[in-house]
Amino acid sequence: MEICLQLLQAHTELPPLPELSAILPKQSAGVAYAV
Repeated sequence: MEICLQLLQAHTELPPLPELSAILPKQSAGVAYAV
């Protein structure tokens, strides 16, 4: 959960970086956005 929150904050402050996409699958990113 903490990781998801950090990603949400990162995406909110900065545009999605390819590094994050590479670390986590697209599905995880979708779930994070959904939450």
